Amino acid sequence: MSSNGHIESSSVPLLETPPDSDPCTDKTGDSSAEACQLLRSAMPSYDTMMDVLRRQGTWWNSYRQKVQVISSTSRIEPLLDFATRVYTTNNPSELATLAVAYARSIGGAHDILERVESTIISKTAYVATITGLECLIILGKTYTDFGQPRRAWLVWKRGMAIAQLMGLHLHNRQLPQSHQQIWWCIYHGERFMSLLLGLPSGFNDNLYELELAASLPGLAANEGWMHYFVLGCAIEAGRIVERNLLPQHYHTDTRDSYERLEALQHLPPDEWWKVPTALPPRGMELDGLVNRMLVHLFFFQVQMYFHLPSMADSDGNQGGSTATSKHTCKLAARELLTRYLLLRRQVEGAYVFDCKTSDFVGFTAVVILLLSQHGHSINPPSDDKLLIQNAKDIFDELAVKTGCSIAAQFNGVLDLLCARDKYGTGKDSPAKVVIPLFGSILWRRLPSVDISASPRYPDSQPQLSDEVAIATPDYSCFFQQSSTLLSQPGSCIDEFAAYGSFWGDGIMWDLDMEWHNNDAI
Repeated sequence: MSSNGHIESSSVPLLETPPDSDPCTDKTGDSSAEACQLLRSAMPSYDTMMDVLRRQGTWWNSYRQKVQVISSTSRIEPLLDFATRVYTTNNPSELATLAVAYARSIGGAHDILERVESTIISKTAYVATITGLECLIILGKTYTDFGQPRRAWLVWKRGMAIAQLMGLHLHNRQLPQSHQQIWWCIYHGERFMSLLLGLPSGFNDNLYELELAASLPGLAANEGWMHYFVLGCAIEAGRIVERNLLPQHYHTDTRDSYERLEALQHLPPDEWWKVPTALPPRGMELDGLVNRMLVHLFFFQVQMYFHLPSMADSDGNQGGSTATSKHTCKLAARELLTRYLLLRRQVEGAYVFDCKTSDFVGFTAVVILLLSQHGHSINPPSDDKLLIQNAKDIFDELAVKTGCSIAAQFNGVLDLLCARDKYGTGKDSPAKVVIPLFGSILWRRLPSVDISASPRYPDSQPQLSDEVAIATPDYSCFFQQSSTLLSQPGSCIDEFAAYGSFWGDGIMWDLDMEWHNNDAI
């Protein structure tokens, strides 16, 4: 370990081909030409592509700046400049990156993404280069934005395996800074998807835990804190996944994790946490704001997921620590939802940040805010009611204007959670609703009460009069549960089919059903 806390290695097990070499210049000239031809056959003309990128490529700068934030490097090339340079290239990996950028810009072209996977990502000769891994990163980000976390997870897993074989996970001062950039993008992409899906991460954090522990003292608000803040969030996300994979009776004391999250929250300066009320115009300032909000979002998602098991405790089993955990979970959901709503605002006719996976994370925050109110006779805070309503309005807008079926299902579930008759009694509601990648919401009838003595609530107020609890996800079969529910129509849908089949026959959470649908986004 160096004096500044970095773990170093004097020898790195790189592949025989240098990681920044170009396979087009080696013995693969013929195959490279064939790969480029395959890719170009799926791409539009230069003029058509440039027109699309010019009108719909605003996501690129934010994406590139996010890479910069994660890796502390400065490698931002404007999208149109990149397209002009790469469109006629003989480098298959760079051409594939442009193809993915085009698919991301139009919000579809899944045939292009499949072509990139089969032509570039599946071929070690191409993907085991810096340009190949850059292509993999933008492909993983595109699947994430399209709301296909399992496809993204598989891409990140392959990237992590290749990057580790190349030794990019080690701190070798002899390697260019760009190599670290590639590794951190893959590491954080894979960790985010592992947290979302409840699947094991592909990297042991012991190495980075030592580095983080050595670097944190005295780092608060000082230069260089951002890298360790994001790294600390990722490490805690990994711990949450490991905890949830264990049977409940094996769960250990979580006070250390709670203290680590508290320490991370105090690492940035106070100014960094502020959420603006007005948005700047398109440009570097807005791009920087977007990426700051995304880092906020990740922290509060980790904090929310860490405290989520407390939401399953019954009202009769609320000790001081459980009540505190529930409260912190609610606060994290509130903060997360505030950032999500800002990211879903529009500037110059386009969403500030457009990502279906982030929509899902925002949706879970709404559900937690609703669940936090059950069993309480007091009215929800007006700010929470406004946040919930604003989120529902966003989901309605996405469903109507963009045809997003996932957003329509979000609101279907939220309407179900808020369903009640005049006196707050759930009407025509199922006893259980399963939300993929999140958990099950159960209703248990409360003892009969004198309705005349019960408080009456305004019709506009979301209020759950039944006792509601979120079931702790069974992570040992969590993936199987989601797959069964969504890929085998009728198998598990029947128990609430009468209520609109919110996760119904024609949709899969990974949108694999929409993948083959010409009308899919």
